[in-house]
Amino acid sequence: MRSPPRGWQHSGSIYLLTTPEGANLPATASEDNFPVLVRLDKDWFNFSQAKAKGEDLRFSTSTGQPLAYQIEEWDAAKGTASIWVRIPTIKGNERQEIKLYWGNAVRTRIWGKPEYGVHQIGAWGMVLAGNLVTRYGIPVCIMNGAVGGTRIDQHERNEANHEDPETIYGRLLTRIKGAKLTHGIRGVLWHQGENNQGSSSPTGDYDWKSYQQYFVDLSAAWKQDYPNIQHYYVYQIWPSGCNMGGTPAGDMLLEVQRTLPSLYSNMRIMSTLGIVSGSSGRGLAHSDLEGYAQIAQLMSPLVEQDNYGLIPAKEVTAPNLKRAYFTTAAKNEIALDFGQPVVWKDECKAWIYLDGVAAPVGSGKVAGNVITLQLTVPSAAQSISYLSGKHWDGRPDRLLYGANGIAALAFSAAAIEIPTP
Repeated sequence: MRSPPRGWQHSGSIYLLTTPEGANLPATASEDNFPVLVRLDKDWFNFSQAKAKGEDLRFSTSTGQPLAYQIEEWDAAKGTASIWVRIPTIKGNERQEIKLYWGNAVRTRIWGKPEYGVHQIGAWGMVLAGNLVTRYGIPVCIMNGAVGGTRIDQHERNEANHEDPETIYGRLLTRIKGAKLTHGIRGVLWHQGENNQGSSSPTGDYDWKSYQQYFVDLSAAWKQDYPNIQHYYVYQIWPSGCNMGGTPAGDMLLEVQRTLPSLYSNMRIMSTLGIVSGSSGRGLAHSDLEGYAQIAQLMSPLVEQDNYGLIPAKEVTAPNLKRAYFTTAAKNEIALDFGQPVVWKDECKAWIYLDGVAAPVGSGKVAGNVITLQLTVPSAAQSISYLSGKHWDGRPDRLLYGANGIAALAFSAAAIEIPTP
């Protein structure tokens, strides 16, 4: 046992052995996003130190990177537990340390600054509200209904009891009714989806396939219970947020978020890709207070434009791919139309994929709203993608940006149009 980090009462380590003493895998072996079953037993784990159902248990790599996990069984009385932990990469002939922490109801530090985690619950909403009040001098109320680590289906309404206290929806509705604000709600701010990057949907299929319908159903419920809603503000989540993605299914979740506004006439969508945590020098799915403040600042102009009459001097939206098409019959050049001015850096070509494979992009150029990619060889690809949760390093300097400085939305498997002969 080592001393736990600040905010945790207990910590320990377990080891994955692929050396001859363990699984005896060759050094060339490698497996990504592998689920490992961790079993806890009272002989070496004190269940009385953890919360009743293991809610305060956390896992991370030896460097502090948080690991996604799911508790399959937790029986404190018997002193046994089974937890599936997703390991980003398992390599052959290595002794890999996995840290676990328990004895704390709220994360206070995983990476970054000592107060990391303190500002996770509702921070960007409070920053947004504070900025609006400071700028316009008009009181505003933002009601926080977020619950970490949840899928979109867990936010759905119980049709038999809208105020069901056992549901996330019901608890929020009860609070809003208690405040007598059901008819005062003008908009919904939605930042959710990390836990929908896999296949845990009640449909039994990949979550991205049902995500849009769940959102449509949820927005219909909101409109019934909050009849004066006028706008929806959606954030496209981080690729492979909390290591829940890193797969084609995870990338497709971002794609269905990107295209969600096509179903609405009153929805705005914002990228979170350009957000940088000062404590790490790169972006993260979670952040310190400064990072969450950036989330608020990115959406604020859109909220102000819709609700306060702001007339922006430049585009305040995230570039969103409108159309991709081959420009030549030889299919050696692809144009990407974003519908607003964008910029191009050759470093961005590392994140372009054709039919899921790294694209042979030799160079790129930009003219207004359109980026043109020159391929080194002709391609018969039918789709194009930008950013893969599996490979992206989180660095902001190799992203596509609008001329307004806002990072472009990621896209996955977007159809490439073929020129008409």
